[in-house]
Amino acid sequence: MKEILAESLDIAVEELGIVAEKTYEGEQYQIWKLSDSEYDVLASVSEEDWKNEYGMWRYSEGSVLDGQVVSLTVKGKELIGFGDTMYDYGITEHKDLLSYLCDELGVSQPRNVAAVVVDLADMNEMTVSDLFNTYE
Repeated sequence: MKEILAESLDIAVEELGIVAEKTYEGEQYQIWKLSDSEYDVLASVSEEDWKNEYGMWRYSEGSVLDGQVVSLTVKGKELIGFGDTMYDYGITEHKDLLSYLCDELGVSQPRNVAAVVVDLADMNEMTVSDLFNTYE
């Protein structure tokens, strides 16, 4: 099973006949859960065959971050995460997950968000979907 970060992937899933479950949908991102074999089908679509209306998706096994691990407050709830820029100045509260990623870690590109949220989910013993549903 894999969880992927996506934007507007619904049409691609439908037209390509991919069996997947959308487990989170927010203003900016979606999280989709799919089997390894369905992931292989999605990943096999060539750039030439990928239509603009299919949106985008990213998958990662995790990031290369190895900063200090700290307890933060994100959306009013405790999150174990990486402390960096703002943490060093005593700022430990963030309005939501994406604000934390951008403001604290400088992570905003989808490929980087996809990588770091895998680490955060592991650190907090939850799925990526649960991470977004709880903190975003």
